Amino acid sequence: MIVKTDELIALLSAEPERISKHWMAKHFSVSITSGLVLSALLMQVIYGVRSDLAQSALEGYFIIKVLFCASLALPASIAMMALGRPGVHIKWLVLAMGVPFLLMLLLALPSFIEASEAQRHLMIFGQTWRSCPFNIFLLSLPLMFSSLGLSKELAPTRLRQSGACSGFLAGALAALIYCLHCPESDLVFITLWYSMGVLLSMGLGAFLGPKILRW
Repeated sequence: MIVKTDELIALLSAEPERISKHWMAKHFSVSITSGLVLSALLMQVIYGVRSDLAQSALEGYFIIKVLFCASLALPASIAMMALGRPGVHIKWLVLAMGVPFLLMLLLALPSFIEASEAQRHLMIFGQTWRSCPFNIFLLSLPLMFSSLGLSKELAPTRLRQSGACSGFLAGALAALIYCLHCPESDLVFITLWYSMGVLLSMGLGAFLGPKILRW
C-alpha cells in the first residue's frame, strides 16, 4: 500500500486516541469477575458448598483462611497490572506476595510445637491433603485464562513473569473459592497445601506466559 505524503503528514500530526484513566480498572474488574463466576460454578458442580458453611464462616480459623487467600491475591493483582506497563519495578510486590506465607507460619508454629506426634500428623495432612492442591489448581483454570487475557491487553515485556503473576493471582482466587467447600481448618494444613495449589497455578502461568502473551 502506497501512502501519499499529505496522508502521511496528516496521520503523524493526528492527536493520539486518548484512553480513559479508568480503562485498566474496568477491564480488571470485568475479567476477574468473569473468572470468579466460572470458577465458583465449577466448584459448585464438582465439589459443592460445605453443608455447615453458615456456621463455620463465623469461626476464627475459617476467617484466617479467607484472609490468607485474599492477602495473596491483592499483591499478585497489583504485580500483574504493573508488569503490563514496561519499565515498572515490582521487587517490593514480589516480597509482599511472600509475606502472607510467613505470617501463616508464625501463627501455626506455636500450636504445632506444642502438639503431640499424632496431632502433628493430622495438622499437616488433615483428611484431604492428596486432593486439596489439585482441586485448587483445577478451580484456577478459568481464572488463569481471565488473568492471562487481561495481561495480553496490556503491554507486558517480561512475559514469563507476567504469566507467573497471572497464575499466582488465579491460584489465590481459586483458593479463596475453595474455602467454600474445604472442610480443613488447621493453619499448618492451609499454609502447606493451599500454598501448593497456588504455586501449581503459578507454574502453569509461567509456562503459558511466553506463549500467550507474546506480541
